[in-house]
Amino acid sequence: MTEEIVPIVSPSERKTRATSYELSIKTFLEDLQFKDVDGARDSFLIGENQVDVCGGHEDTLLIIECTMKQALGKKLLIAKIAELRGKRDVFQKGFRKSEKYGHYKNFKYILSVRNIPVRREDIDYANKDECRIYIWDDNCIDYYKDLYSKIGEYAKYELLGEIGIRPASGNTVSIPAACTNIAGSDVYLFFADPRTLLEVSCVARREKGQERYYQRIINKKKLKQIASYVETGNILPNNIIIGISEQSRKYLKFTPWQTKLDYKQQLLQYGVKYGILEFPKDYRSCWIIDGQHRLYSFINTKKPIYLPVVAFHDLSMERQCKLFLDINKNQKPVPPDLVWDLNGDMIPSEPDGIISSVVKSLNEMEPLARRIHIPSKGMQTSHGYLKMSGICLSLKRTKLGTHVTYSKTENPFWNKNPDETVRQLSKALSIYFIVIKDILRKDWERGDKGLALSNGSNSILIRIFERIVSNCVLKKNAVKASDYEKYLKPLGKYLNEKTDEDYKKIRLMASSEGGKDNLLRDFVLYIRKETNDWQFGGNIDASGSSEIKSLEKRFKDLFELKFKEDRAEDVLSKDLYGKASKYLSTHGLSKRDIYRQLTFGECVRVLREKKDIFYPSFVGSNCEFHAEIDFESALGHITRHRNSQLSHDIGAAARDTDDPLFKIYIDKINKCINGILGESENDEEAEDDSDEL
Repeated sequence: MTEEIVPIVSPSERKTRATSYELSIKTFLEDLQFKDVDGARDSFLIGENQVDVCGGHEDTLLIIECTMKQALGKKLLIAKIAELRGKRDVFQKGFRKSEKYGHYKNFKYILSVRNIPVRREDIDYANKDECRIYIWDDNCIDYYKDLYSKIGEYAKYELLGEIGIRPASGNTVSIPAACTNIAGSDVYLFFADPRTLLEVSCVARREKGQERYYQRIINKKKLKQIASYVETGNILPNNIIIGISEQSRKYLKFTPWQTKLDYKQQLLQYGVKYGILEFPKDYRSCWIIDGQHRLYSFINTKKPIYLPVVAFHDLSMERQCKLFLDINKNQKPVPPDLVWDLNGDMIPSEPDGIISSVVKSLNEMEPLARRIHIPSKGMQTSHGYLKMSGICLSLKRTKLGTHVTYSKTENPFWNKNPDETVRQLSKALSIYFIVIKDILRKDWERGDKGLALSNGSNSILIRIFERIVSNCVLKKNAVKASDYEKYLKPLGKYLNEKTDEDYKKIRLMASSEGGKDNLLRDFVLYIRKETNDWQFGGNIDASGSSEIKSLEKRFKDLFELKFKEDRAEDVLSKDLYGKASKYLSTHGLSKRDIYRQLTFGECVRVLREKKDIFYPSFVGSNCEFHAEIDFESALGHITRHRNSQLSHDIGAAARDTDDPLFKIYIDKINKCINGILGESENDEEAEDDSDEL
C-alpha cells in the first residue's frame, strides 16, 4: 500500500491557514448575530493570553480556542481541552476587567476543531469537569451554517441551547391548555404563537451525528411553499407535536382552573382537565417531534396565527424517536436512508435492525469503508456515496437478515444472538466484496459507472451473493471465499469483455426492478454455463413476465377507476363483454370483477378503443409520450415481447438479451399510471416483502 505523502508546510503558511480558520469562526459568530465578536488576530490578548475568537449573547460570553490539522487526521484533543480549562481563571478575570467585556457574568468555553475526528474519550473528558468544554467540529459548524441559511436568527437560539445558555430574562411560557394522560404520559393541548415556539424549541436532526436524533434535514424550498400557502389565507389544521425537554420537565407546572367542577370531576366527566401550563422560556425547552417545516415556515410570514400544539411531558428521546417513526410511517415517507439508519438503533433485534447494523458495519470494513451514506455519521451528503437504503433493501429482499433466505434455504449467518448475526453476515459480505474488487477489477475501477459501486446496480451482486450462499447450503458445504471466486470468475469474464457502450445498456437495464431481474437471469445463466453447475441460481422465470403481469394488473386497476360509474356492457365491446361475462357466470364470480378477466392483449385493445379517455394521460407535452404514435409503438413493442414469450419454452431463448426499449416503455407507462392512480414513485420500495427478485 502506498503511503500518503503529506506536503511540507512552512511555519508562515501554517500560521496563515490557522488565522484563516480563526477568521472563519469569527465570521460564523457574526453571521449568527453574536455581540462583541473579536479575534483572529495576534494582538487580541486577555491577561497576556491570546484569545482566538470570542462573541457574546446577553450576559454570556463564548471563548473559543481553535485547533486544526492541515489534512484530515488523528490528533489527541485531551491536552488541548486541559490547556483551555487551565486558562479559565485568567480569561474570566481578564474579560471582567475589560471595558468592552466587563458586563458579561457567565462564560462558555469552546474548542473548535478542523480536520480532526472527535473521539468518544475526548467528549467524555470535555464533559468531566464542572467547567465543561464544548467541542465544535467541522460537522457542527457546517450544520449551523446550513441551518442559519434556512431559518435565520432562530438557528442561534438552537446553538445557545446546545451549549447550555439560558435567556437572561428567566421568563416562562404561560398558556391556557387542556391536559390528559395517554399511555402513561401527561399530554397537553394548546394554541401558541409560532414565534414563541421558535425561540424555545429545538429539532433532533440526524445530520448532527447524535445517536438517537431522528429528524430529517430542513427543506428551505418547502418552508417558502408553506409560508406562501399561509399568506394566501389558507389554514394549517395539523398539530405541531413537541416533547418537553428533560432539563425543563422539573420546572413544568400545570395549574387546573377552579370551576364548578374540580379537576378530578373534569377528568371523570370529560377525560381532560383545563388550566394554565407553564414551562421555562429556555432555548431548548422542547423538542419538535413532528411539524418542523410547518413551524419554521412562519419565519417567512407576517400573518398573525396561532398553531395547535400537542406537548408530551415525559417522553424519553427513544420514545420520541418511536413516535416520530409511527407518525411518518402513516403519513409522508421519511427519507429511506434515515429510516434504515434508525432501524439499527431502535429495533436492533428485528430483521430490519440487523440489516441496518450489518450495513453500518460494512461502512467500517474494507473494501466498502466510508463508501456508504449513513445519516448518523454527520452532514455528508449522499452524493458520491452508496445509499444505505439501497443496500439494506437488497439484503431485506434476499432475506439475509432472517433464519431462511429468499431461496428458501437455511441462512448460515443467522444466529439467535442478533449481534452474532451482524458479525457473521458483515464479515461474509466484506469478504465477498473483496473478491468482487479483485475479480471484477475493471468494473470496480469504473466506480459509480459500473455495477459494484453504483446505487441500484450493486443490488444485483447482493442477489448473486444470496444465490452462492444458498447453493453452498444445498450442497451442505460451508461458505468460503473460494466459493465467491468460483462463481464470480465467469461474471468477471463476462463484464471484462464489455465496452463502454455495452455498460450503458447494462446500467440502463439496472435502473428498474424488472431490468435487474433480467440482468440477474442473464448472469445466473452465464455462470451456470461456465461452471457447469446447473443447480446454481435456483428457478428462473421467463424474462419480462413479471413486468407484463404487473402492467396488466395496473391496466385493470385503471379501468375500475375510470369506469366505476359506467356499466361494463357500455364500456367493453360486445365480444369482450360476452367472453368475460361467461367466465364470471361459470365460476360464480361477481360482475364487479369483470375487468379482472381481461388478458394483457385485451387490456391494450380497451385502451385503444377508449383512447379519448385514456390517451390524454399518456400522450402530451407534460406526459411521457409526446405523440400518439410513440405510445402506440410502446404498446406494440411490449405486446410483441409478450407474444415472443408465449411462443417459446421458458428459458434463455425466450428473450432478446439486448432489449432496453422493453424496459424503457414499461417504465414510461408505469409513470403515467402512477400519475393517474396517484401513486408515489417510492411505492415500489415500500413493498418490502415482495417476492420479485
